[in-house]
Amino acid sequence: MLHNKILYISRIAIFSAIATVLALFSFPVPPLPSFYKVNLSDSIVIVGGLVLGPFAASLIIFIRTVLVMLVKGTSTFFIGNLADMLLSFSFVMPIFICKRNRTLRGAIKGIGTGIFNLCIFSLVLNYFVLIPLYSKIAAVPYNEILICNNNLLIQFLCAVLLLNLLKGLLCGTLALFIHKRILRY
Repeated sequence: MLHNKILYISRIAIFSAIATVLALFSFPVPPLPSFYKVNLSDSIVIVGGLVLGPFAASLIIFIRTVLVMLVKGTSTFFIGNLADMLLSFSFVMPIFICKRNRTLRGAIKGIGTGIFNLCIFSLVLNYFVLIPLYSKIAAVPYNEILICNNNLLIQFLCAVLLLNLLKGLLCGTLALFIHKRILRY
């Protein structure tokens, strides 16, 4: 029994370390504002969650977020870190549909649900909470945060949807590929 707990904790630590390293290598998507970045660490969280369960996925997300803050610091008054953590939860948790249905169709359905959830949750969270909060804390006018076209709402919708759709597709595809390889061993 003690051996199983140690194995479980060590697996969470390994998945958290790999996810942290991947989170450190985030990249911006060129047409979007520079603070919108994509990292592939959620793919490791998905794989860890599929192997160890949803509670382990939650721990991996939390540990990854804390480690990234310790290593990289923050330039967004911790709002970007909070956003990353909340959006990871919104993306990863619906994917456990495929935990019950261990088929490729179930996995694709779970990842599709996760991507949809990520896109909707990110729109609501960014528009109503994160960007206004950052604007208030950083003392930067809301209009200066999202500068691009004259129509702020259209630009915001396109930026957030494009970023999260891209992130969801990349992370979901990579997670399917990695998980398929792990199941062989």
